Amino acid sequence: MVLHFEGVNNQSQVWVNGRRAGRTVDPWLPHDFAVHHLLKYGENNVIAVSVNNEDPVCALPTGFGWRSEGGILRPLDLRVSDWLYMEHVAITAEPQEDSGRLALEVIAVSEFDHDVVARVKTHILNEKGAVLKTFLTEAVTLRRDERNDLEAVVSLRDVTLWSPDQPYLYRARVDLQLDDKSVEQRTISFGFRSIETQGAKLLLNGQPIYLIGFNRHEDSPRTGMASDLETARSDLLDMKRMGANFVRLSHYPHDPREIDMCDEIGLLVMCEIPFNNANGLPGTGRCDYPEERELIYATCRRQMEAMIRRDRNHPSVILWSVGNECNEELPEVREINAELVTLTRRLDPSRLALHVSYRRFWSDPDLDTHSPDDMVAVNCYGYKKYGDKADVWINQSLASVHKKYPDKPILIAEFGNWEVKKSGNTIAEVGGERQARAIAYDSQYFQQPYVCGAVVWCYADHRWPPDLTLIVDEAKGAQGLSPYGVYTRDRCAGAGVPECEKFFKRMTDLYKLKSAPTK
Repeated sequence: MVLHFEGVNNQSQVWVNGRRAGRTVDPWLPHDFAVHHLLKYGENNVIAVSVNNEDPVCALPTGFGWRSEGGILRPLDLRVSDWLYMEHVAITAEPQEDSGRLALEVIAVSEFDHDVVARVKTHILNEKGAVLKTFLTEAVTLRRDERNDLEAVVSLRDVTLWSPDQPYLYRARVDLQLDDKSVEQRTISFGFRSIETQGAKLLLNGQPIYLIGFNRHEDSPRTGMASDLETARSDLLDMKRMGANFVRLSHYPHDPREIDMCDEIGLLVMCEIPFNNANGLPGTGRCDYPEERELIYATCRRQMEAMIRRDRNHPSVILWSVGNECNEELPEVREINAELVTLTRRLDPSRLALHVSYRRFWSDPDLDTHSPDDMVAVNCYGYKKYGDKADVWINQSLASVHKKYPDKPILIAEFGNWEVKKSGNTIAEVGGERQARAIAYDSQYFQQPYVCGAVVWCYADHRWPPDLTLIVDEAKGAQGLSPYGVYTRDRCAGAGVPECEKFFKRMTDLYKLKSAPTK
């Protein structure tokens, strides 16, 4: 029996009946506290949760570009299982010639005080609920407190592939059996699709794709960082309406129910851990000592593994990001980026692993920042930095990166501009012309054959630490808001919205033209 928390920011401790159940410092990721030994059965029980939104020295994020709001942000529940239960279920479903290949891995745990024999029975269902295939894993014997893998690989003929244009979902009904009797059952939605690179191209289901869409923070005008699925669904559907096929869930693991929505409506997803803007690494007063840095790196590894375990069954998730805008001048940062990418690829070889680089580092021709990554992901604020003379810098910088990494596609993970907007009923009232100009200008230079996508920063204004506003004097009027959204925080459209629609349509038309078969 466990208390399951989906997300508590930032540090939390839990007590049951006055006895400590445990502690976590991983906000935005699930955590289970075993409580069966602390309960008073047949009586009233008291659960106490202490939450502190200060970030401990050796936790993530290493730097904030958003307002960190403390509290229980996502659902919690009490989960009861048999003494034999499934700790994890992983499904990898990919196209294979004229069929689909499905690999199932279940990690089973026994807490019986004697040996037990377990196996898994799985039914595959289509969208209408019809059973297409049923299969069994081999039986395994588990001893007390032993974990064991139960695995199977099967093929299905004539599968419908998942894509943004046709987000077709199958379901797997996974049944853990003890002596041929069911002790736990889960139903998992999944889709058949593949993601890979071929030279400097990005391929979805074997076909080139250009990623267009938005960065989005988990920020609601109604609930702040706490779950607001109504606003999330409205935002994601609006992205689709504008022509987007991709969303980067910045800069930490978002509510998994939002990724369910992306599976359903057809938005490709990048998931990311909050190894973010690591200005706090050596030289700025935080983590100046090797032992502290190593504790942060251990947190990176733990959170990366936890995020992959949580989200790996989603067909919409195609990219794992191990960090954003960290100080890559430091060799130790380049080393941990490389280590995390290698770890990520080992944990889930069915997706692509990368990190996102800041302008000052990726545009340096002498700095090797992306050799271990599957793709080169960069933040490119050309117009914001250089105005209408940015074309030379963008073209030269991207060409330099392509020369360094000729077999890696380049993803523009962020571009855009800030502008203090105001609420209103029309685009003219809201403003946002500076953002619109940046989108129109920069996007002209993202059409090289080695660029596989460009993602606007960002969908909506969100809360951020007030001291960040002082970085740009003209942005002081933002009053604690990051003013980079094409929408205001209360979702009034600025001039950037129609400019995004034009950009998305232009790139969609260009992609279709380029990918048309040659006669």
